[in-house]
Amino acid sequence: MMRVAGCAALAVLLFASGPAGAAWWGSKPAVKTPAAKKTAAKTSQSATAVSDSATPKPVSSGSDEGDLARAAELRVEGKKDAALELLREVEMRAAANPETRAEAAYQQGLVLEEKGDLGGATERYDSVVRTTPGAAAAAHAQLSLARVLARAGREDQAMEAATALLRMYPRMGGAALLTRGGLHEKAGRIPEAARDYRDAARNFPMAPEAKQAADALAALCGVLLGRPAAATVFADTITRGECLMDGKRYDEARALYDAALKRKPPAEEQAELWMAQGRAFEAEEKYAAAEKTYRKVVAAVPGSGRAASAQMAIVQMHIDRGKLRDAVRELQRIAKAYPGPQAAQAYFMIGSCQEMLRDPRKAQEAYRKALDAAPQSPWAFDAQQSLLRLMEHSE
Repeated sequence: MMRVAGCAALAVLLFASGPAGAAWWGSKPAVKTPAAKKTAAKTSQSATAVSDSATPKPVSSGSDEGDLARAAELRVEGKKDAALELLREVEMRAAANPETRAEAAYQQGLVLEEKGDLGGATERYDSVVRTTPGAAAAAHAQLSLARVLARAGREDQAMEAATALLRMYPRMGGAALLTRGGLHEKAGRIPEAARDYRDAARNFPMAPEAKQAADALAALCGVLLGRPAAATVFADTITRGECLMDGKRYDEARALYDAALKRKPPAEEQAELWMAQGRAFEAEEKYAAAEKTYRKVVAAVPGSGRAASAQMAIVQMHIDRGKLRDAVRELQRIAKAYPGPQAAQAYFMIGSCQEMLRDPRKAQEAYRKALDAAPQSPWAFDAQQSLLRLMEHSE
């Protein structure tokens, strides 16, 4: 989930929980870290493979960077045992350099995975994340860990690894969601797969995986809409409606939700259907109808995470249309209804809005309330930085 940096940024949903198809499952790991990219650009992918038995012992260049580059070249040339030997030497020498040590271990994992040693690759990727979680290679190691676990048939652990990637390394959110979507799809969990693909495409549009997620979602929706509806399955209704909205078929989506609501489902399902209806109205720029529908969610499940999400959707509509005072009023309601970190987030956003409204006094007041609401939360830290900045400018 992406954090809100200011009033005009995306209003994230409070209390949130949180590669597809055969091509993804069979693909080989890509060289992604900066050190490996540098060498891959120099070395032709069509280099003739040479058997390891015919490869002499690799000679060190005398520098860690040079040896990492040479190991990557050996890997591309097919001299995998020689590459592993050189990478292990680099890892041993770099005991005091976590970045180099992590890169060497990560590249070992890539080589072992290509050799078919999935257990060895798993150990190497896991060691990078456990021992050097802040290193540049760690995020790629976590993604590779999810991939190799899936290849080994350990789907549940692969899902845990992909979810951890999303939590620990938000910048890799597109890759994490695409990976989770592939795992869900392979297991036949179509609604979950569609949700992750959609979140990857919408929330990480600049990520390299965004197009692949969008294509996977389109294919999934094509299959889903081409088969008879499961009239009694709630998840099927929600997923079908989202697919219809992806195709701008908003009237059909709302008709689907209306039919489900007429069956008098439990309050939690009603709230989810109203949320979906609100999104359909909002997509058509029918903002009054959208707000009215979101209010139904708040009334149906007051104090819940879904109700908070509905209120934040209202906030976002106000912000998108430049109605900052209306956004502030809704945020004040949220701050009163949801104490703790959620209130801190709301107060921080109020402060950001007040700054945009050129009222630094009210902005400072809101930032102080964010600090009081949850002193240890990330929102309190952001509020403190904003408060210090305003105070410096006022001197």
